[in-house]
Formats: sequence, C-alpha cells, structure tokens
Amino acid sequence: MKALLLGALLSALIGFAAYKKRALSTSGFMAAVVLGTVIYLCGGLLFWLTMIAFFISSSLLTFIKSSKKEAAQQLNEKGGQRDAVQVFANGAPGMAAAILFWFYQNPVFLIIFAASFAASNADTWASEIGVLNRKPPVSIIGFKPMEAGTSGAVSPLGMAAALAGALFIALVFCLAGGLVWKLPVLRLSWVLIITISGFLGCLTDSVLGAVVQAQYRCISCGRLTEKTEHHGEAAVLVKGFKIMNNDVVNFLSGMAAGLLGSIFFNLL
Repeated sequence: MKALLLGALLSALIGFAAYKKRALSTSGFMAAVVLGTVIYLCGGLLFWLTMIAFFISSSLLTFIKSSKKEAAQQLNEKGGQRDAVQVFANGAPGMAAAILFWFYQNPVFLIIFAASFAASNADTWASEIGVLNRKPPVSIIGFKPMEAGTSGAVSPLGMAAALAGALFIALVFCLAGGLVWKLPVLRLSWVLIITISGFLGCLTDSVLGAVVQAQYRCISCGRLTEKTEHHGEAAVLVKGFKIMNNDVVNFLSGMAAGLLGSIFFNLL
C-alpha cells in the first residue's frame, strides 16, 4: 500500500507540473498518473526514475522553438501536448515489462523495460532535434528527399539525436540501478544492449512510418500530413493504412525495442 500511495503521489506531482506547463493535456495527466503509479508499484524507484527521465527530457525538447519545427508540426497528427493515447502508446510496453518483472523477477524484463523507453526517447529526440537539420531529410526507404516532419523521414542530425536519446536512458537506468538497487554501475553490456535496442526501435518507427503509417494529402496545399484534416478540409489517404496512426507506430516500435533487448540479453 505504501508503494502504491507513494507512486501515485510522485506521479501526480510530476504530471501536474507537466500539465501546468502544457506538456500534458487533461487526459494525458490522468494517464501519466496511472502509468507512473503502476510502474512505481511494480518496479520501484529505479523503473520510475527511468520513466521520468524520458518524460522530462522529451518534454523539455518540445519547448525548443524554430520556424522549421513550427512548419513540421503542421504535418503532425497531434500537437506538443501529450494526450492519454500518446502517453500509453509510449509507456505501455514499459509498463507491461514492469508488471511482468513484478510477477517473475526475471532480469530480462529490466532490459525490456529500459529498451522500450530508450526507443521512445530516441524517437522523441530525433523528431524534436532532427527537424533542425540544415538539409532536407530523406526517406529511410529509398532515400528520396522529403519534407521535414514527414513520417519515415530521417536526417544525420536526427539519427545522432536518436542515438543520444537511447544512450541517455541507458545511462540513467544503469546509474540509477547502481544507486537504488546496488546493481553494478554502468555495466557496459547493459548500456550497449539498451542503447542499441532503443536506437533500432527508433529506426523501426521510421520504417513503419515510411511503409505502413497512414499518410494523407491535403487537397488545398498538396502537402503530405498525418492529419485526417488539413486547412479545414478532409485530407485524402494516399499511403499506408488508416489504422496505423502515429500512436500505433510508437507502440509497435517500443515493443520491437523490448523484443530486441531480450534477444540481445539472452545472446550475451
């Protein structure tokens, strides 16, 4: 009961601060409290700190303003505020790993948890920083030039940001593990597994974005967008599947990162 109450209190405090800063919508705030409480209850402070490191770092990056980011955000399905669906799309794979760890106490679920959040962090850092690349991005499939903000578009700056984002979560998890659980601090194999799995999860996100994610064409301006409506008019589905929106892609990439992490962990 103590862990449940403490997890709920800590998550509510962080979530409310994010809500006041407009990083979370009302539904996003409630979802974050649920997610944080479950993760704290099942994985303790180590899991919770890792989740918060992802949330705070990715939220701070959304406040970096530039004309390129504003133009790219016009193509995104949702704005800077995370709603409940976005919160669970990014956090559900990690929450599932935390629950499984609570039941089985198998260390592989530590890796799966961290890898899933490393992928989410890598994707967010790549999206927020990659649009600042001087040259236009290219499609991860075929390498044709694309407009910044388009699903499946990658750039050197974005790839570097993705790798840094995954490494950040790996370091936070391993350092926190040393402080909280007295695990071997900075165990190199774990840092590498989490970083590589998170980065590959981010690449999976880009591949899915280029191949199966729903993309629409605005009938007014002709631009590709994730939005079903653009400039106040219904956009036309020209690529991918309607059910495969950005939230589904984020969820699948987190799952892929966790799966890769478990494979690498069992190989070493």
